[in-house]
Amino acid sequence: MIYDFIKTSFVDFPKLISAVIFTSGCNLRCPYCHNGSLIDHHIGELSVTNRFFDHIEKRKNVLEGVVITGGEPTMHSGLPKLVESLKDFGMKVKLDTNGTNPEMLRRAIEAGVDYVAMDLKSDFENYALTTGLDVSPVENIRQSMRLLRASTVEYEFRTTIMKEFHSSQVLDRIKTMILPGELWVIQNYRFSDEQLEETHFTAFSPLELMEIKDRFGNETRIELR
Repeated sequence: MIYDFIKTSFVDFPKLISAVIFTSGCNLRCPYCHNGSLIDHHIGELSVTNRFFDHIEKRKNVLEGVVITGGEPTMHSGLPKLVESLKDFGMKVKLDTNGTNPEMLRRAIEAGVDYVAMDLKSDFENYALTTGLDVSPVENIRQSMRLLRASTVEYEFRTTIMKEFHSSQVLDRIKTMILPGELWVIQNYRFSDEQLEETHFTAFSPLELMEIKDRFGNETRIELR
């Protein structure tokens, strides 16, 4: 299920030096997706998997963790086994997920995931619009949020924001979805050549981002990235 990987990252796993695994295939069609080449499912070549684990073996005294991202990793039935294999190497494991597959998320946590970064694409009212779907995945998102809250795993919720989809009212409603003490990571939109749609959406200015943080910061743990 490993489609590609980055050997070393200092930013993808909070406070840890990590490698990053990319899976392919996603069940959402967010028009601003910056990994458009990973939307369609591609069978990961065994040679890529072998090269990745060779790298982990050689660098296990330096690397502290591995991030599994995509695409959407929970679309792959082999995710729990991959987590177990990484734990056998002594790695901390972070999972990036859109939260639409709570059952596979549960299995990944049981397999040993240490940290989960779950996307909150929008408020529940606008979820289908933001994710390019005809049917909203809101109930699955709710289940995944409840699952994380009932677990012992460390987690964050994160939202990539742009003016076309995230008005003040939408941000206000997303904020109500997050409980006191939970971490809400706000990522400003950046155009990517691999973006699913060619549209250049509108990012927030640094001042506007700080105003958003100041507006919610007294009640919610917010981190800007």
